[in-house]
Amino acid sequence: MVKVADSLTLDEDVQKELSKLAERSGRPVDVLANAALRDYVRYENQVNGSIERGLSDLDDGRTDY
Repeated sequence: MVKVADSLTLDEDVQKELSKLAERSGRPVDVLANAALRDYVRYENQVNGSIERGLSDLDDGRTDY
C-alpha cells in the first residue's frame, strides 16, 4: 500500500483523546487515525450508495407506496 503524506488540523479534544488512545494501545497516532478515517469513509460511501439506490427505486417506480 502506498502511503501519502498529508496534513490536517484536529480539534484539540480529538487530538488529546487520540494521543491517549495511542499511548494505551501502543499503536501510533497515524495508524489509529487512518483506521478511523477508513471506517468513516467506508460508512459514508455505504450510506450514499443506499440513498442513491433508494432514489433510483423511487424514480423507476419500485416502491410499495
